[in-house]
Amino acid sequence: MDEGCFKGYNTDSDGFLKALLERDIQPKEITDVSLPEELLSRLKGAAELYKVTELRTYLNEVEELGSEGQRLAQRLRELIQKYDMENVLKILSEIQ
Repeated sequence: MDEGCFKGYNTDSDGFLKALLERDIQPKEITDVSLPEELLSRLKGAAELYKVTELRTYLNEVEELGSEGQRLAQRLRELIQKYDMENVLKILSEIQ
């Protein structure tokens, strides 16, 4: 998450900011995208089985859905690069 979105907040020596970043709080704009049910199902299935190549292929489809899809795909790619499927699945579960 970009720390810039917290610029100007008074934090306890950045402890609060660090705690938020460690919890991987997702901005609403990341999950505020509508995905076709079939695509969302494929994404979840691939993430559950750690099928990184399939996930990357599906993210190309997500990007085709416009700027919201592009933001989502970018965030998911960052997590996939770290093999953080727990947070990938968390994000996907928040999408309608």
